[in-house]
Amino acid sequence: MSVLELSEEGDSLAIDIVVPCPTCSRALRISTRAQAVVETALELPLDDVDELYD
Repeated sequence: MSVLELSEEGDSLAIDIVVPCPTCSRALRISTRAQAVVETALELPLDDVDELYD
């Protein structure tokens, strides 16, 4: 997944991303909008990510 564009549209955030098609592997562009902002206690970098994907 790659983020192509982030832009402000009215009161929301517009997000355009590219993902591979699961059936043909062609690039698919997806456009969406953030509808809510939620705070979290997430800390970066995620040290344990390697363990999840080994």
